[in-house]
Amino acid sequence: MDIIRLSLAQESFNTTICLDKEREALLSFKRGLQDPVGRLSSWTGVDCCRWRGIECSMSGNVIKLDLRNTFQSTTSRRSCFAGLTSIKYLNMGNANLDDQRLEFLQAVNMLPFLEELHMHSCGLYNLPISLSYVNLSLLYVLDLSDNEIQSSIPNWIYNLTSLTKLDLSNDYYNLNGNIPRECGDKDSKENLDPQLYYGMEGQIPGSLGILCGLKVLNLSGNLLTGKLDEFLDSFTTVCPDNSLVSLSLSGNQLTGALPSSLGKLKYLKQLHISHNCFSGSVPESIGNLLFLQELDISLNEMNGTIPRSLGQLSKITVLNFEDNHWQGVITEDHIMNLTRLQYLYVSTDRARPLVFNVTTEWNPPFRLLSLELNNCIVGPTFPAWIRVQNELNNIVLHSTGIEDTIPEEWFSNISFQVTYLDLSDNKIKGKLPQNIKFPELTFIDLRRNRFEGLLPLGFTNATYVFLQQNLFSGPIADNISEMTQLKFLDVSENHLTGNPLLCGKPLLSKCPGCHVDSDVPTTQSIDDDFQSELENLLFYCCGYVFGICCVWCTLWKKDAWREAYFGFLKLA
Repeated sequence: MDIIRLSLAQESFNTTICLDKEREALLSFKRGLQDPVGRLSSWTGVDCCRWRGIECSMSGNVIKLDLRNTFQSTTSRRSCFAGLTSIKYLNMGNANLDDQRLEFLQAVNMLPFLEELHMHSCGLYNLPISLSYVNLSLLYVLDLSDNEIQSSIPNWIYNLTSLTKLDLSNDYYNLNGNIPRECGDKDSKENLDPQLYYGMEGQIPGSLGILCGLKVLNLSGNLLTGKLDEFLDSFTTVCPDNSLVSLSLSGNQLTGALPSSLGKLKYLKQLHISHNCFSGSVPESIGNLLFLQELDISLNEMNGTIPRSLGQLSKITVLNFEDNHWQGVITEDHIMNLTRLQYLYVSTDRARPLVFNVTTEWNPPFRLLSLELNNCIVGPTFPAWIRVQNELNNIVLHSTGIEDTIPEEWFSNISFQVTYLDLSDNKIKGKLPQNIKFPELTFIDLRRNRFEGLLPLGFTNATYVFLQQNLFSGPIADNISEMTQLKFLDVSENHLTGNPLLCGKPLLSKCPGCHVDSDVPTTQSIDDDFQSELENLLFYCCGYVFGICCVWCTLWKKDAWREAYFGFLKLA
């Protein structure tokens, strides 16, 4: 009987016919739009509930209006939702509303049952800071992403107390990817060209912390400044039982230390705060985020330590600590319980490396897909916790202090799936296996090591190969012709012999039938350049000495000048 009732209900829903007044309201709305690509061409006939992008309730009221575009096309001449007061879902993504943004916002504000508003990339870059009243008490999703809003966070948003998702982000890498991250240079932030950089400015206000229902907050790709303390302290105090699961603040100009109140976001799963100016250490309270799955603090000015409490994040899959100034030590306690870890990225300064003080034969509980360590000391031996990683497809171990040989078994285990391999700037010894093929490898960098033996050329799909400054010897094998995707190969500063027919750039030997290329440096051109630079150096040195002599001769001849000069030095 329940199945029959469900079937009858579904049939009733499918045969719903929209109300006449709703159809007329939609046609009126259509007349206020320009639709050059025919997005609304299906809006004909009596039953508007069957029109594209329309969904009706059982009573025939329009409750969903989905007019999103894959690219910006539909534009507005006059925005009006009169007669469509039952709408719960409105999506106008990629509709160009630049000239009608204020009128459109006022029209949306007259939809009392609206629950979701999606206005992705609609040209709403100049939103009003305040509204006389807000009639959107049921709104729980607000998406204003990629609108390049050029103001502070609008005050009227704080009145949307039912919000669970707020997205005010911009496509950071396309819009603001070239913003200078001069964290200590105030002028570099204040003098940004508004024609090149977009996004909301000012600080993240504590007022935003009254939105206790927030589960997703995305403010990435803006020009926000200041510290996190005011917002997080307010949010975690006013909303101690908050259920925030995703916080994205990447690509701003936020500064200061990470507040310990981060640890009060106890249900947080994603924390993305990369490409800011945060400094100091990761707070101990990070260990309270037991549901955290992704932590990205890359591209900041973090100059402190990473706490042992990190080891409590048993659900973490992504740890990105790249491009900071870390100090201190990473031990087994930091990572021994990270059973789900798949992506680990850590890099710091060469002058102050981060040390992995892990037992030589320690076998971790995780199997990584991607590992990147730059200027982090894991050597001198090739540690077991890396040796057992046999599922890696992306590997960077740059300047990690390894002075060991790498077992052929490890190369064999990763050979089938690895696409990117960088072992540069170590002192790795031994020979590379000649019989192992790397079918997926596109980039390999082994420069500045102590590899010896014949050149490994089993990288049939590699495009960039850097093998310079090693101890490779012998001829380049004939099967180099199988590397059909190769764009760049550097084998310089090795001990290669037996290649008399090798010619072309960057070698001085020209290939038969090739014209002389002026871009290829010759011994004579190098000598000429050196002589020219030497002449310039002598010219400037002579000029400097001559100038000093003139000054001292003048002071020696003129008593008044000499007395005035030394009197000035005495006062200074």
